[in-house]
Amino acid sequence: MTRHKAIRSSEELFNIIAVLIPSDIYYSTAYYARPAEEMEKKGWLGSDLVFDIDADHIDTPCKASHDMWSCGTCRLTKRGKTPAQCPSCGSTKFVERTWFCDQCLKASKNEVFKLIDFLTKDFGIREQDMHIFFSGHRGYHLHVRNEEVRKLDESQRKEIVDYVLGLGLDAFYQGLYKKPRDAIVGPQREDPGWRGRFAREIYRTVLEGTEDELVNIGFSPRQTRRIIATDHR
Repeated sequence: MTRHKAIRSSEELFNIIAVLIPSDIYYSTAYYARPAEEMEKKGWLGSDLVFDIDADHIDTPCKASHDMWSCGTCRLTKRGKTPAQCPSCGSTKFVERTWFCDQCLKASKNEVFKLIDFLTKDFGIREQDMHIFFSGHRGYHLHVRNEEVRKLDESQRKEIVDYVLGLGLDAFYQGLYKKPRDAIVGPQREDPGWRGRFAREIYRTVLEGTEDELVNIGFSPRQTRRIIATDHR
C-alpha cells in the first residue's frame, strides 16, 4: 500500500492513478499540518466524525434466504446466520458467503435516518454539516464536517457512539421508576434526549404495535386484546 501522499490538484491525482493503477483509493478523514510526512511528524489538526453503517451488522430476515455458511471441519453447509458452533461437529471455524439485497440496503438506509435524527436533535449538528456516501457495497458512511467536531478527541468520540447506541443507560435517570402506591411516572414525549425517545417509542408501540410486541413488553394477553380493540386502532 502506498501511504503518506499529499495530493495538491486533480491533475496530480489522475497522473498517480495512471501510473499505479490501484485497485482501491483511500483518503484520510484527519487534517494534518504536514500530510506527506510520517505519522509522528504530520502534526494532527483534527478529524471528521465518521459513522460506518453496514448491512452485515443488521439482522435482517432476508439473510436466511441469501446468506450461507460452511463448517471448515465437517463441511456441513446451510443457509442463514452463521452459528457460534457447528451443530454437527461443534467446530467454530466457518467459511461464510454473504450477499446484500435491496432489503439489506434499505435496512442500512433506515439506520442512517435514525442516526441523523440523533445528531440533529440530541447534538445540535446541522444537516448541511453531514455528508452521506454509499460505501459501494454493503452500506453507507456518514461524515460530520465542522470545526467543533474536528476538535473532539478519541474518548469524546466514543462517548457520542455510546450515547447513540444507548450503552450504559440507567432507566431510573430516564424517568422510568415507580413512586409510592405503584404510580408509574414516566418521561414525556417532548422531553429531550433518551427520555423523550423512550416516551415516543412507548406511545408508538401501544398505538401501532402488534399483539406479539405488546406481550413482549409486558402486557398480558387480555390487556393486549383490549388495547388492539380500542377505537384508536
